[in-house]
Amino acid sequence: YYLPQNGALWLDADGEFRTVIGAAAENPENPVGLEDAMQLIEFRLPQYTFSPADIGIRKVKNRRFTMRDIGKINDRVENLEYYSQLNMLEKDTESYQIQDADGLDRFKNGFIVDNFTGHSVGDGLHPDYAISMDMANGILRPEFKHRMSTLEESVTTDSARTASGYQKTGDLITLPYTEAEMVNQPYASRIENVNPFNVMAWIGSISLDPSSDIWKDTSRMPNLVINREGNYDSFIARNGGSAVNTVWNEWETFWTGEKSNGVQWKDTSWGTARAVVPFRRVMERTVTTTTTKSSRSGVRTEITPRIDYESKGDKVVSTEIIPYCRAKVVNFTGKVFKPRTRLFAFFDNVNVTQYVTPTPPYINKYSLLNGAINSSVTTITVDSTGLFDTSGSITIDSEIITYTGKTGTTFTGCVRPSGAVLHADNVYVYKTGSAGDPLITGATGKCSGTFSIPDPNISGNPAFKVGERVFRLTSDITNGVLSGD
Repeated sequence: YYLPQNGALWLDADGEFRTVIGAAAENPENPVGLEDAMQLIEFRLPQYTFSPADIGIRKVKNRRFTMRDIGKINDRVENLEYYSQLNMLEKDTESYQIQDADGLDRFKNGFIVDNFTGHSVGDGLHPDYAISMDMANGILRPEFKHRMSTLEESVTTDSARTASGYQKTGDLITLPYTEAEMVNQPYASRIENVNPFNVMAWIGSISLDPSSDIWKDTSRMPNLVINREGNYDSFIARNGGSAVNTVWNEWETFWTGEKSNGVQWKDTSWGTARAVVPFRRVMERTVTTTTTKSSRSGVRTEITPRIDYESKGDKVVSTEIIPYCRAKVVNFTGKVFKPRTRLFAFFDNVNVTQYVTPTPPYINKYSLLNGAINSSVTTITVDSTGLFDTSGSITIDSEIITYTGKTGTTFTGCVRPSGAVLHADNVYVYKTGSAGDPLITGATGKCSGTFSIPDPNISGNPAFKVGERVFRLTSDITNGVLSGD
């Protein structure tokens, strides 16, 4: 006798429709699916099929979600979480019993609930409103103030460091160590192009010291990017140019970021499992830190508070309040630039040449020393002083010497620092660099100097937001980034 069957229609990776029929049985099972294919329809073939209308058909939903659809679902879920939390708070408040002296329940004329994820419920503009919100954990905390304290070394001499059992090399403090030469190549001093007539592209390389700052400016009010439903009204009212003292844990939320952890289960191989327990599968649970490069998410809908976050590697940083960079001096060294060329400095696409101080020999004001000088000399003779100011300071080797006057070939009224050493004849005398002096690359395309990030609290100075900012040196005063400009 005839038996029913189940079938399915599939669309494979090549765009071909394929039908799969399962085995006939009194209670037939669905056929085995195809790999790299999408199921469109399920069929039910009865025992007696006299026309196509006798076949049962059920369409399979294969809706494809765009990022917009996923964003709407995310907003609905988070909106549901928000109002579910408020509803639970209202229920708890409604069922909470407040008894009078006679033990009778007091009548609730009205109540208000706040989940402590923002300042939208309280009156942030009231002078007695002195609280901060831990928005991540939903906790109300007192207002606070934070400051940054730097570490200072208690000793300043190498002998004292040795007695204490450590040494200092540059900015590094380590245990004592000795250096040994690993490779020595004394026959080359720089790179030479074997075909000097070939057209070259001078793409410089810069190293910064320090390459990042450890804190932000706490005197200027940060830039408020998003303020939904009065979330940061208290921040505006109570921060007349002071710290962010109404957002608890902002030192982590807006600065260092919060770690994002994930859990992964691992099924070890049978070979490894047999070595531990024969014929038993072993499951290992591993907690790892998730690393993502670019993501942004919005929390809740237009009528509820919103917090935007941005991923910074394995950290998640809020982008609603962005502080400013504090004043700091950054040393830079450059190489592989076009030789004998003036460079202009740009920081976050802003011309900051006036805040850059070149260091010798990358200054275009220099002269040759005419005769050796000792530690007590007050007049220094050079080939020419025409490019130098009437008074100021000059640099010989690494020594800075001030002078009060000059002639055509001498600097007069020179004052040398204590411990000055003898300088030989025919060495270069450079103008001591000052902010805004032209930065000129050397014969091998190298340069160095200091970049002083301006104080954002001084009127007229540019203010730079914290985050990743690009410091760029270019020979184009307009900061053109296209090749050939």
